[in-house]
Amino acid sequence: MSALDALLGRVESDGVAIELGGGLNFKAPLSARLNPTTRVIDVESNTEAVEDLEAQADDIESRLEELEAIFESVLTDGTGSGSTIVLDDGQIKIVPNFDSQDITTLGRLALGANPSTAGNVGVPHNTPAMSGRNSANDGNHSFLTWGSIANNTLGLGTTNIAGIVFDVTTAAVFTFRVNGTTEHELTSTLADFKTNGIVGGYVALGTNPADSGPVRIPHAGAAIAGRNSANDGNHSFLTWGTIANNWVGLGSANVAGVTVNCTSAGSLLLSVNSSAVITIQDAKIGFFGATAIVKPTVTGSRGGNAALASLLTALANLGLITNSTS
Repeated sequence: MSALDALLGRVESDGVAIELGGGLNFKAPLSARLNPTTRVIDVESNTEAVEDLEAQADDIESRLEELEAIFESVLTDGTGSGSTIVLDDGQIKIVPNFDSQDITTLGRLALGANPSTAGNVGVPHNTPAMSGRNSANDGNHSFLTWGSIANNTLGLGTTNIAGIVFDVTTAAVFTFRVNGTTEHELTSTLADFKTNGIVGGYVALGTNPADSGPVRIPHAGAAIAGRNSANDGNHSFLTWGTIANNWVGLGSANVAGVTVNCTSAGSLLLSVNSSAVITIQDAKIGFFGATAIVKPTVTGSRGGNAALASLLTALANLGLITNSTS
């Protein structure tokens, strides 16, 4: 506003022409009025506006004190070491301690730096997602990790975990999938590996099985049974301890036949206490540790001793006798 405008009385406030003699209200702690005696514009403090601002400030301070009291009463754990309110990068953040209070929210929990942006609970990569207090209450054990074993790998348990229990109802099924395809299923009575094999380790079957060997079974049990040709029955063809204590049974009353076979260069040995009793090779046989030979031919005249001598030699070569004649 120029001095000429003031002298001529041409003054506008918010685009509306006003009489200068009425004064100007800047809607702030200042006001301007024309002094009728000196004809000078006096700018002075607006006491009412200042008092109004002071009242508003007092009201805001009172409300902040009320909010602080609410935070302390709701979020504290009752020991003086409860939740805290901090100012971080211009934002008010609460570091909560809910004590025995439940947390109910329609939103999601995003924990740590750069957490996932999906899911009800989001955690960062390469971090322990969940940890439990140990039984002595003096340490922590991570039992659910994400990305710490390998990229995008979920870890269940760590080296400090004493055990993991999977528990469901009797009729439930544990399903293990790879790329959306079911590879294994476990129920209360069956382990179904689908078309997958078992590699390494051992398989222990039944109650009180052996404690060594790749396949371990109990005593007096059918080790292997086969489905019959009509697929309506089973035949045990390898048993352990059912015929007599510590006996292996090959075949049973329902087995139509047993074939034992090997290559032409191989040998079939029937041994007792690791000593060969019968040795069978390609078109050869030997008894009681004798070298297997082809079927012997007995020669000589039956009217004399030549035939007898030949027979004794053949039997001795088979290992069936010891020829001590002269």
